[in-house]
Amino acid sequence: MTEQNSGGLKMKIKKKPKEIRAEYEKAKAFNQQINLYDTVEKNENFYAGEQWKGVNAPDLDKPVFNILKRVISYFIAMLVSDDIAVSIQPFDYSDAAAQQAKIISDQIKREMERCKYKSKTRKMLRNCAVSGDGCFYHYFEPDVETGQLNKGVISVENIDNVNILFGNPFSYEVQKQPYILIVQRRSLESVQEEAEMNGLSQEVIDSIRTESDDTNMNDDDAEKLCTVIIKMFKESKKVQTGEMDVTGNPVEREVKSVHYIKVVNNVVLKEETDLEYSLYPVAYMNWEETKNCYHGRSPITGLIPNQIYVNKLFAMSMMFTQNNAFPRLLYDGGKIEEMSNAVNEAFDVDRMDLAGDVLRYTQAPDFSSQVLQLIDTTIERTRDFLGASDAALGNVKPDNTSAIIATQQATAIPLELQRLNFYDFVEDSVRILIDMMSHDYGTRKVMAELEDGSKQPVDVDFSVLQNLNYDLNIEIGRTNYWSEIAQTTTMDNLLNKGVLTDIELYLESIPDSAVSNKAQIIENVRKKMLEQQQQAQAMALAQAGIDPAAMQQLPADAGLI
Repeated sequence: MTEQNSGGLKMKIKKKPKEIRAEYEKAKAFNQQINLYDTVEKNENFYAGEQWKGVNAPDLDKPVFNILKRVISYFIAMLVSDDIAVSIQPFDYSDAAAQQAKIISDQIKREMERCKYKSKTRKMLRNCAVSGDGCFYHYFEPDVETGQLNKGVISVENIDNVNILFGNPFSYEVQKQPYILIVQRRSLESVQEEAEMNGLSQEVIDSIRTESDDTNMNDDDAEKLCTVIIKMFKESKKVQTGEMDVTGNPVEREVKSVHYIKVVNNVVLKEETDLEYSLYPVAYMNWEETKNCYHGRSPITGLIPNQIYVNKLFAMSMMFTQNNAFPRLLYDGGKIEEMSNAVNEAFDVDRMDLAGDVLRYTQAPDFSSQVLQLIDTTIERTRDFLGASDAALGNVKPDNTSAIIATQQATAIPLELQRLNFYDFVEDSVRILIDMMSHDYGTRKVMAELEDGSKQPVDVDFSVLQNLNYDLNIEIGRTNYWSEIAQTTTMDNLLNKGVLTDIELYLESIPDSAVSNKAQIIENVRKKMLEQQQQAQAMALAQAGIDPAAMQQLPADAGLI
């Protein structure tokens, strides 16, 4: 075991399978104490529409009016409508450093496109909104062909919050954790195959067994799945800086690098390995932070009673309608042998109350309209308190664009904290990508844009990122439907009122989606304006009695007197 300093507190890193399993059980006990597993399962069911699960009411219709899914989908759409742009600015403002930073920025964008980063952020936000936490696990796949000498790419995986366990469960700060456990449920065949690739003996491979896990939803295939635990921790080591001290000896500095061990059952599936990363390859986000806990809180959790109330009222209203909406037929069985009614069965009454009555319809009681009003009020108040009004959800006619935009901006205010958390999450993730690229990518050919605008492949040594002093700037800008309409409308008004007279500037300022083939139109406008200028100059010279052909033969530095 190794001593590890985390936040000033010395602790020993445990590396034996039994010790890691004990840490895993301890972390599970903490999650069970805060009722995490039941909460996540309930939230998932309500989001998916399985809102009557476990209710024993066979004679009751079970309608579902899923308010929560509509609101959560709106939240996710609002956050992912922002485009992600990464920009690296070196503190050294030389041309070489700026060119290097530009190449690295472009490469990060390509890596994010390759691993479908933006698509995975949508799934991460969905998990975060429903279960309370979102997590990315970054890992390097060394055997993936790249068409170059150095193989391997970085992949990103969404991890459920029930499958990531922090060594210090009272803090959500990833990089300050003494260790992190990632739990994977995998088939026995895949685990045994990995064990064989890692050089484990056949006896050890045969000892690997499947096991059940009550912490994952829909995990009914317990007899065929194994629980694999990846433990990551940081250890200190000394590295040479490449500089010499006054005595001529190499200067060393102490750094912390990430190590990991992989275990299954009581077997070490992968021995301790130094990844050499300075950051844990884990990005983590809470939807709403919880005090003294690394797990966040989902907006669904506190509103499930509202959803149950709406569903119950609708169910009872439907039952009342079925039983009482149509009058029942009563008949005298002594005078009529048999009677039938298509909508509701007729009742055989031995003796009618009033003499001479053979048939009679019952009078159905009136259904209170206040019930439906209460249902509508509950739904409306629930959405409003969540910040999802009718205007935000698009339940209005776009007659007054300015008013709709103002309403949308006002209703989006409750999401600002989540938006900032999302920005921090993306920035942490990009820093992890840079850290991993600097250690795993080596020298590779990338496309670089030259000063003349052309592109050509150049060799880039990504290891220079380890010592590069840079300022990482992540720009995320909102681009949604209404902002484009507002921009186009504003530019139209400026042009119509004569405030803006430059048609080229107008075309460049409106969104690309507003005009088809915008670049060609701008080019034609420029040509036409140039022709008009040339014609105006020719007319001015003609009025002054100057031959335009003679003007073209004058030296370039000649002037008119």
